[in-house]
Amino acid sequence: MNGLNKIIDEIVASSKAEANEIIADAKAQADEIISKKQAELSSFEASQKSIIDANAAKREKQIIASAQTKAHQSVLRAKQDVITSMLDEAYARFCSLEGEEYISVLQKLFDSAAKSGEYTLKLCSTESSSVVDALKAMATQKGINLNVSEEVALGNRG
Repeated sequence: MNGLNKIIDEIVASSKAEANEIIADAKAQADEIISKKQAELSSFEASQKSIIDANAAKREKQIIASAQTKAHQSVLRAKQDVITSMLDEAYARFCSLEGEEYISVLQKLFDSAAKSGEYTLKLCSTESSSVVDALKAMATQKGINLNVSEEVALGNRG
């Protein structure tokens, strides 16, 4: 049985060698696949980082623009508050005028309004219809289309 054992040993040795070759080829293929996938992953990570960086820069610009807009709005609100306060103060002074001084100021306003041809008058309080009629007549003489606001504001000219 020496010859038979020898044949069996050769078959076993040949099978082991063939199995080792298959395993080596499989390992080589696996290493190649792993290497390719690692390269693809690196490329994907780099492209994703680029996208993330671009989005972060875009978001940063948006945040800065938003902050600048809010600051600009705050400045405009402050300016508007100052202007409103000044107008309220001027209007209060106008409403406190008496008789001839009141008419004199209105005549100056009408002279100024004559340039544009139209003027809206916001009365200090509810004027009598005769006063409103007199004001309209004065405006008409100067060629002004006078609109009288029904809004009652500061002061009392009763």
